[in-house]
Amino acid sequence: FAGLKEAAAAVKKYSSDYVVEVVGHAQPGESGNGGLGELELSFLRAKAVRDYLVESEGLDPKRVHSSGLGASQPLDGPDPSRDRRVEVILYAQ
Repeated sequence: FAGLKEAAAAVKKYSSDYVVEVVGHAQPGESGNGGLGELELSFLRAKAVRDYLVESEGLDPKRVHSSGLGASQPLDGPDPSRDRRVEVILYAQ
């Protein structure tokens, strides 16, 4: 969570007018408990990060959005587990 704490601190310090987009990704072929598919898993990853930024770091819930892209954007490389990721994108207005 150290990286998320740093990101939240930067948002609070430098930008009073911001939108944060949290995007979750999944590994191709990944499935979770209860038969969750890639899209659901990626959304739940993003939502967990969004909830942390809002509830623990105090970011404005109206300005922090989450979405999941499933396995539609895999990373190149030999380690497919890197596709299990969350990206946090800051848009300053």
